[in-house]
Amino acid sequence: MKEAVTWYSVLHHKPLCLASNDNQRLNVKCAFPSKALEGKFRLLPELDLIPVQVFVDQMFKIKISRNSTRNTKEKALRKINGDDIEQFNLCHTYCQELIKAHPGSTFFVKSVEPNKPTDPCIFQRLYMCLKSLINGFHARCRKVIGLDGCHTKGLY
Repeated sequence: MKEAVTWYSVLHHKPLCLASNDNQRLNVKCAFPSKALEGKFRLLPELDLIPVQVFVDQMFKIKISRNSTRNTKEKALRKINGDDIEQFNLCHTYCQELIKAHPGSTFFVKSVEPNKPTDPCIFQRLYMCLKSLINGFHARCRKVIGLDGCHTKGLY
């Protein structure tokens, strides 16, 4: 029986995990791919887990647990949005590239050093001003300056 399940897994490119079994039963776990639900989460990222479980049951005739649904949703959203920590770590590189492309512009990135050396830096703030904006401001300087505050929501 193990050989039949293994051959099925290889022929149909389905990731199956053989769990512990006894002489009469074989326990096989299917690793449900997040690719199958990626389009649904792209359109509705705030979708609850129960409608996803119902959708999977209707479309694929598979019952998946709440934990599997949550893990699948997290993997799909991570693939769609990218990893927040990796994106914030690219801020310094992004600013360096903008300085090369726009000489005379100013860019500052402030981040907090982590407690452990293995942890990534924690993004705090980003300031950027292109040289053309600086020139335009000096050319047409007015007495009133309006400041706009932008507050991010999410991991940081």
